[in-house]
Amino acid sequence: MVEIGDDYELVYVSIVVEDTKTGVFRTHPLTHFILENYTKYEDNYNTQKAAASYICRFCNWVFIENQNTYKLISLEELSVDHSLEYLNYLKTNKYYKGKKDSVGRYRDTETLEKYDLYITAFYSFLNKQKILKGFTANLVDEHTYTNHKGNEVTSSIHIGNGFSLPRRSSVGNEFKLETFPDNKLIVMFLESADAVAEDIAFGIYLQIFGGLRRGEVINASISDLKEIGPNGRDGLRLRIKYRPEYWTRLKDISKCKVKRDTNVFPVQPIQIIPSIAVPLLKSHKKYLDKHQKVNKQDALFIDCYGNPMSGSAYEDRFTKVKEHFLERVKDQLPGYYHTLTFSPWNTHIGRRIYTNLMAAIVKSPSELAILRGDKTLETALIYMSKQAVGKEIQDGLQDMYERKIQENKSFSEGEVDKINDSYQIQI
Repeated sequence: MVEIGDDYELVYVSIVVEDTKTGVFRTHPLTHFILENYTKYEDNYNTQKAAASYICRFCNWVFIENQNTYKLISLEELSVDHSLEYLNYLKTNKYYKGKKDSVGRYRDTETLEKYDLYITAFYSFLNKQKILKGFTANLVDEHTYTNHKGNEVTSSIHIGNGFSLPRRSSVGNEFKLETFPDNKLIVMFLESADAVAEDIAFGIYLQIFGGLRRGEVINASISDLKEIGPNGRDGLRLRIKYRPEYWTRLKDISKCKVKRDTNVFPVQPIQIIPSIAVPLLKSHKKYLDKHQKVNKQDALFIDCYGNPMSGSAYEDRFTKVKEHFLERVKDQLPGYYHTLTFSPWNTHIGRRIYTNLMAAIVKSPSELAILRGDKTLETALIYMSKQAVGKEIQDGLQDMYERKIQENKSFSEGEVDKINDSYQIQI
């Protein structure tokens, strides 16, 4: 954590060399790789941590674990052969053995892609520093080009040069649960939250009807929440701010970060359904009042010890809600159970549900991007395209159904019911 003036602190990840016997460590100059590539305004602590973790694993493998094999003593001796052997080692020994997961995807293909991405970026950095030599330096130069933004980027130096990714199955990320299949499930989910996790039920409401990420919820203070009307009946606003003082007690704060650039402290509007929002907020206020004496930092969401609730604790509470919710669905609405259990989903489902709800209402991608708090239109365009395609298909099916009914006016009531059943397709 570095102070850079005006009471503003920059948190970044550093790479260190550690003496494993004594525990003494010192920062390594490779930290500059993180600072140069992953501390732009759109990057966050988790992005830095991921990049550093992948590179540290590679360096430990090639310089330390396989010292007897490669006998490397300098970064200048590093070549593409070493990274190729590392990736193929991961592919055959650690992340991929021809096995598939429960939905037919080859295991950890995405992880191998990330290793390839980060190591390629790492080699590009070393090349700019004039550290790489010979064939490896030339290979990086050949794969470096300027993108549409005028930035230099490097494509994979491994794929096609002795390394290939496992093929993707046709069953995969398209089954990621992006929203609940019926809006009545949203109400049921919030009821489950109120029943088994009163400490985060209002937080889940903020996610579903405000599009907030987990980190934005747990970093909120009581004063960050602005109510319009009694108990927010006419509106709610939440200021988004990262509060590092909340997390000084934790060793790992990766799940407590805020993704947005919060120097300007943006305010997120929350959509209000009074019959749901007002009772949840009143209940949450009672919970805070009950723990007022132990709420150590005026946090809006606290754990059982009165500390600001960490990301891990929020996830645990969310899992409890999810389990209760799925049991209710299984008993009361079993037709939706398979959809809700087929793909994994976590706290981010709230933001996805919010996006789908808003995409059906707004008139343009820019409006959706504003509601989501996005800097670009990319995600908004994808969601609105899905909404438009879904509506076109549904309208086409409805039109086809109505024409079929007109053509068969003489059908009996039972025969019309058969046609009804044949066109009950949900997108």
